[in-house]
Amino acid sequence: MSKFYMMSAGCLVDNKAVTVATAHHEWEGSDGTIIVGKRQRGYETFSKIFLHGCGCGNYGVKAGDKVRYTQDTGNGYKCVDYDFEVENVIQITADGDITSENDIGLNEKRRLWVMK
Repeated sequence: MSKFYMMSAGCLVDNKAVTVATAHHEWEGSDGTIIVGKRQRGYETFSKIFLHGCGCGNYGVKAGDKVRYTQDTGNGYKCVDYDFEVENVIQITADGDITSENDIGLNEKRRLWVMK
């Protein structure tokens, strides 16, 4: 069973890779969590992404965890129960304070996804 149901949020950022600050920009003024990870796209094929969720919390994961996800395309599901490797969990408060488990993703650009 999938831990996360996620969908691309590329429409919010002109379908470009973004920094952590830009990833949270749409929800500025509220708490948020960005899970830095790699989502499986196919056999032995992974993409590095930022997975954004509202509210602070680790969503039951920590760096090093491997969980399952399902992609919501808006027209049905795909990648049902594919692998998602958690590399870091970043917390952003409404005041803009950032805390994280490690440095992975803090100085990178990645594609933005949101969880449902």
